[in-house]
Amino acid sequence: MREQPNSTSEDHARLPVVALLLWALVAFAIPALSQALNIVDIFALPLGYFMVAQGALIAFVVISWASARWQDRRDARRAGER
Repeated sequence: MREQPNSTSEDHARLPVVALLLWALVAFAIPALSQALNIVDIFALPLGYFMVAQGALIAFVVISWASARWQDRRDARRAGER
């Protein structure tokens, strides 16, 4: 017999989709906007360069951390249901 989908399986499927969408947004949107940001300088570097080189990496770390935390909370909630 097949299991009926429930909110737990929907939550499980939503996690990687949200993380990948955020990852793609940061990976493609920030470099696309970097030319417009280059009119401002930070520490003698154009803001566009700074955002692509540093800001994107920081965003990737934050997305990874949030995704892992979300997964841990979901797993703990599932373990509590058993």
